[in-house]
Amino acid sequence: MENIEQTLTQLEHDLSQVVIRRDAALLERLLDESYIFTNASGEVKNKAQTLAKFHALVNGVHFDFITNSDLRVQVYGEAAVITGAQAQQGSYNGQAISGTYRFTSMYVQRDGQWRCVAQHASSTAPIAEI
Repeated sequence: MENIEQTLTQLEHDLSQVVIRRDAALLERLLDESYIFTNASGEVKNKAQTLAKFHALVNGVHFDFITNSDLRVQVYGEAAVITGAQAQQGSYNGQAISGTYRFTSMYVQRDGQWRCVAQHASSTAPIAEI
């Protein structure tokens, strides 16, 4: 079980870093086709919408850091839930987008690979919209 938890923790870290790395291919690979994201503003986006927003924003966004903490991984067979906190400091076209969040990520194992199927983020402090 610990190996699965380590794998999922690493995947969650990788997912949080795709914007810093500007790695669209990794984002595409980590998100399941059924992926749904509910952001801190209450917007709901599917995988295609998430990828489109990534491509639209990636050149104008800069993060000094995105750090996950307080991660808890709960594995339920071929499904897993990760909860945690995230701190971000950055800007988009010169506008600060720093903030802190609590999040939940849901992963499922498909064809031997873990894929993120859902995420929800709640802001713990006001943030600027981009």
